[in-house]
Amino acid sequence: CEEKIVGDGGGGVGLAEAEAQGGEENEASEVTAAWPARAKEVGELEGVTVRNPYFEWVPSRLVDVYVTEAGEVGVEGLKRVAREREELEERLFDGI
Repeated sequence: CEEKIVGDGGGGVGLAEAEAQGGEENEASEVTAAWPARAKEVGELEGVTVRNPYFEWVPSRLVDVYVTEAGEVGVEGLKRVAREREELEERLFDGI
């Protein structure tokens, strides 16, 4: 059984898949909207890549403890929480 990362949005992705995805990128305009219009007018942005990461994935091998709303849990505790949530989702939403 592959362990999954489950977020508030429900569902989950395999740990290996999550680590391969990298971070969560969002619209660059959320950053550049705060910049002066002059920067865009004079072409200062040409050749510049603007990134807007909200979250960065950290390989699980580098994590000693996970901090959750329920407190600190280790890898086994996180796996238990993921299994419990998956079981609850199956019980509540299977067949819908």
